[in-house]
Amino acid sequence: MSNNRLLVSLLALLAALSGAATGAPAQTEYPSRPIRLTIPFPPGGASDILARTVADGLTESLKQRVLVDNRPGGGGLIAIETVAGTANDGYSLLQIATSYVINPSLYKKLPYHPDKDFVPITLLAVADNILVVHPSLPVRSVRDFVAFARARPGELNYAHSGFGTQAYLAAELFKQAAGIKMVAVAYKGTPVALLDVMSGQVHLMFAGAPPALPHIRSKKLRAVAVTGKERLPDLPDVPTVADTVPGFEAAVWYGLMAPAGVSAEIVARLNADTNALLRTPPVKSRLASFGFRTLQSTPQEFAAFMKLEGAKWAKVIRDSGTKVSN
Repeated sequence: MSNNRLLVSLLALLAALSGAATGAPAQTEYPSRPIRLTIPFPPGGASDILARTVADGLTESLKQRVLVDNRPGGGGLIAIETVAGTANDGYSLLQIATSYVINPSLYKKLPYHPDKDFVPITLLAVADNILVVHPSLPVRSVRDFVAFARARPGELNYAHSGFGTQAYLAAELFKQAAGIKMVAVAYKGTPVALLDVMSGQVHLMFAGAPPALPHIRSKKLRAVAVTGKERLPDLPDVPTVADTVPGFEAAVWYGLMAPAGVSAEIVARLNADTNALLRTPPVKSRLASFGFRTLQSTPQEFAAFMKLEGAKWAKVIRDSGTKVSN
């Protein structure tokens, strides 16, 4: 080998060794440590059970612990603000509900920008609201109810767990769609509101399926209609509101988000694993027993869905004149 060729070979070897010594370290495969899933709900409820079911499934598929961090309060704002300030490395996730797209229409100032601070991963599930009444109320269908309410404008009152909540907005949407007048009665939480419907202190409530189903089964409440697109498997004889009021839908949905800037590869991995989990019969069956219908979506479909939902509830809030102090 000539001196020139030997010199070139030596220089190439030195360059390779130098690159190996000074180059960036190999990227650690995701995930390499536990992941935190923050949720805006207290422990023990159906929404918490949804989060823990997802967390347990992802723990198995990702081979890393997914820990649920309960941060209830503030219409979901406490949990959202907690995750908004974390690194965008895929180790901090957020479970949101419908309030995520409702809040911008309710509050003048928010600790997050719904379109800029987070990226969607996938829809998780939906829990229909159920129009429930005290058994003494002489109505057994939406048609009966609308006729009864129209004959008594402003005499019927409905319970809700706070202005701007799904229970409140579902009732307001129903009032607008059916052309009836009812009086809102606010409570500090769904359990207390349902107790007063069962005792006859208030006439009705648009209650979430998970908390309402046990009282419907015990016949302490009468289910008049469900607010989703289809009937609930647990209530096959109860029609949808849309059967009488075309196009009506008012369900609580849940989704998985991550801080903006997380890599597309991590989003794709979480999307694929979560959707696969939600398709399994044991998970579908378990969540159905708590009033959930599992959903799957691409991140793009989830983003488009949230945009439509935000516009829909913004109109309801605007038309009802709902105002919440910041």
